[in-house]
Amino acid sequence: MIVKNEEAHLERCLKSVQGLGDIYILDTGSTDRTCEIARKYTDKVFENEYKWNDNFAEARNYIKAKANADWIFSIDADEYLEQGQAVHHAFHKIIEDMELHGVNTMNVILKAEGTGATHTFPRLFRKSIDWKGAIHNYLSVSEQNKCDITIIYGYSEAHKKDPDRSLRILTKECEDPKKVREKFYLAREYWYRKDYQTAINWYDKYLQVAWWGPEMADANLMRARCYLAMKNYKMARRACLDAININADYKEALHFMAGLTGPNSSARWSQFADLATNKNVLFVNDIKDEREYQLDRCIPDLFKFKTVLYVGANTHRCHILPTFRNRGYEIDIVEPHKPNCDYYTGVIGIRNTYNVTIQEFNPEDKYDVVFWWHGPEHVKKEELESTLKHIESMTKKYVVLGCPWGNNPQEAIDGNYFEIHRSSMYVEDFEKLGYNVDTIGTKDNWNSNLIAWKKLEE
Repeated sequence: MIVKNEEAHLERCLKSVQGLGDIYILDTGSTDRTCEIARKYTDKVFENEYKWNDNFAEARNYIKAKANADWIFSIDADEYLEQGQAVHHAFHKIIEDMELHGVNTMNVILKAEGTGATHTFPRLFRKSIDWKGAIHNYLSVSEQNKCDITIIYGYSEAHKKDPDRSLRILTKECEDPKKVREKFYLAREYWYRKDYQTAINWYDKYLQVAWWGPEMADANLMRARCYLAMKNYKMARRACLDAININADYKEALHFMAGLTGPNSSARWSQFADLATNKNVLFVNDIKDEREYQLDRCIPDLFKFKTVLYVGANTHRCHILPTFRNRGYEIDIVEPHKPNCDYYTGVIGIRNTYNVTIQEFNPEDKYDVVFWWHGPEHVKKEELESTLKHIESMTKKYVVLGCPWGNNPQEAIDGNYFEIHRSSMYVEDFEKLGYNVDTIGTKDNWNSNLIAWKKLEE
């Protein structure tokens, strides 16, 4: 592995692989306790002998050459084995099978800490195989073998010491017109910086020379996200359709299309998304499932009561409603956009739907649970406290709400002005009102989610 200023994460990583085999570590210029921590787990720490050259493949190949082994397992300092040392025996069996069948590389599962997004990548391979690419490395031999070993990856604070490193390396790499995947990742760098037009430009350049379907589908979905951020809904739909045309099994793209269309079409796209399996998807980022897991983790008794008021039942963000229904809840809906109300009354068969805002709603009886799912961002921040007090007045057990974590701008969609995001909500906005808070994803990023909940006593 290669490291630099990773004292905050390195020990967790090394504990997870300790005993798997000899550990070789190349330090590329740490100024903290990284090397001190590394030496607790291995005497093969190489410090002050390699000069960093903005080339990850060069550094990885340098330390690989030091290894006295036929097989290499590669892991980064801000990663760790999900199963820890309990999975070590599986490695030896996998290597035996690879030897037996002449396999050169093995893909493992990479799972994002927080969001649960997954993709596969070769991390176990023969020493004779080299790393390629100055950044976002890949192996010189590509095979599609897979195993169930899972690496959890996060975000190292050390990256903040050189925040433009990826952009700098990729910009230099893309000076070579023959580079392909580097254009894809350069576009993502501009997306992260919210320079949406430049991101689109680089995605377009990438797609002119691209050939690998999973990456091309992802590029088109990212183009759609850029256009949506620029409020160009027509082009956002067109780009999203391009992604679906490449891979009709792309769950995230289908969910995204549901959010770009009116109530009737939205429901159909959501049905397609529920059937999708994510086969041949580059990055599996099913935020829908992660949000349901988040609710189960934070509020384990949420689904044990009888009545729920579901506030803001847009047809494409009402995916928790079936869970309440399957648990035997009696469900009422408050939804200010009449076409959505008509859908849930006539198509879904909800017992009572009220075509008013939550501020206008005054029920005769209290509900066990009021569930305001992706609603707070649609009110002005100065109205949040009074709105929550009003909701609490109609609740017996739990007030639960969800919203994007931080800045996530959105305008009216297909004439529905209730879809406008009027505020950006953060953890402290709810904690100061007495709510418990949990987040997934990255603050101010499109795939984040914040939930807040308060347990009430009658």
